[in-house]
Amino acid sequence: MKKAIKKSQMRKVVKMALIIAVISVLAVFAASCKWTIG
Repeated sequence: MKKAIKKSQMRKVVKMALIIAVISVLAVFAASCKWTIG
């Protein structure tokens, strides 16, 4: 039981980390685009 809970928790954490990474990359990309345009 504990193992299954840990696995699902890990998956949730990994998913959140991936989402945060994607958002940060998009933010940096948008910022660089703004700098080049402006």
